[in-house]
Amino acid sequence: MNELQRIKETRATLLASAKEILNRAKGRPEAEQDLTAEEAAKVDEIYAEYDKLGNKLGTLERQSTLERAEAQLAEATRRTSPARPGAVLEEMNRPDIGEGVRTWFLRSHGVTAEQQLNAQRCGIDLSAQAITIRYNRDGVTGVYNGEGRDHPREIRRDLLTTTGSSAMTQWKEFTSAFDMALQFRGQFQQLCTVVPTASGVDLPVPKVDDTANRGRWLAEGGTVVNTDPTLASVTLKAFKASSDKVPITIEALQDDQVSMNMLLPMILGERIGGLFNLAGVKGAGTTEPTGVLTEASASGVVISGTVAAPTLSWDNFLDLKASVDPAYRAAPAAKRGFLVSDTLFQKYRKLKDTQTRYFADPFVSGPGTVDGEPVYLNNDVPATGANAKVAAYGDFSRYWWRNVMEVTFYRLDQIAILDGKIVFLAFARADGRLLNTSAVKTMAAPAT
Repeated sequence: MNELQRIKETRATLLASAKEILNRAKGRPEAEQDLTAEEAAKVDEIYAEYDKLGNKLGTLERQSTLERAEAQLAEATRRTSPARPGAVLEEMNRPDIGEGVRTWFLRSHGVTAEQQLNAQRCGIDLSAQAITIRYNRDGVTGVYNGEGRDHPREIRRDLLTTTGSSAMTQWKEFTSAFDMALQFRGQFQQLCTVVPTASGVDLPVPKVDDTANRGRWLAEGGTVVNTDPTLASVTLKAFKASSDKVPITIEALQDDQVSMNMLLPMILGERIGGLFNLAGVKGAGTTEPTGVLTEASASGVVISGTVAAPTLSWDNFLDLKASVDPAYRAAPAAKRGFLVSDTLFQKYRKLKDTQTRYFADPFVSGPGTVDGEPVYLNNDVPATGANAKVAAYGDFSRYWWRNVMEVTFYRLDQIAILDGKIVFLAFARADGRLLNTSAVKTMAAPAT
């Protein structure tokens, strides 16, 4: 029995005792109905105790009301506000990040109160025009409402973890679709050296080619000679890449026949990944990264014949490889090899000897190897064209690709709303340079 109930029952008992004394007096002859001094004193004592318990009861009731209000406020805060860092939520009460992102996509178009509450618990500002995601190779490091650099309103950090049960795999599910699409379309990044940075400030990188220099044998007491290496530097910038606008109908967002929180980043990732690959291969370097073909040295190997009727020979690939210093030909196999378009390489695979036998086994799938060197097919390498650089060989790890590990996803409500569409787009920043132009050399198509 709690204290409030005990006091109420005690007051009821006191009231019954006082009533019993009064009723007993009433039952006597009229001349004797007045309370005796003893009875009057007893009734006064009962009423005094009754009033005393009443005051205590009022205090306890007010305290109980306050405690209930505090509990309700705490529950509302728990349901709608981000938890303290490190706080553990029960799995059944854990907000759904994927649904929260979808709610941000939908926003005012068919969003239920429960979806809004879930988004609030995720820390997502539904009025934000952008979501910025910062990540590295280990996963997501920060998620922000708006542009992260200018509006550091971080979304719940306790939902960024990628460890533990499947229910806790949160923002990485959203960015993994973007990242996988980025890698699928940006194949060249798998060959080069990727340098992730947290910001986009200019990044000076030293470059040197000392393969032509050697040490010296000295006679006893001989003087050491100075042989200065040729040192220089390149600056990696942070060019902005845009996915272009991706219009999605309101119906598709509402119906969610496919998981938009996975499909949209995949679309955006494929677009930016394709752009990264193109720039890494043959970017001009003025308003975009400088491509490896743009900076690589010419090997002097030129395909014979004409552009219209080239004379292809496997000797082209052997001569291209031989033009690169052996120091670079000893690079790890995962980072060295031939870079060529699928269109051109298929023509080489069809070459036959005088007995009409294929030089390359046509029944072995894949590009395979040439003289033991891996062949990497990349259709952003030109397949033809006068003096076009149609193939490259060397140590591609000497090409550095700088990724600013921050992607901003935008939702634009108004620009296509008359067509019943919501527009999404993404921005990312990157740059790339070949640090040693002798580490990779190119083969050219005929001049005419």
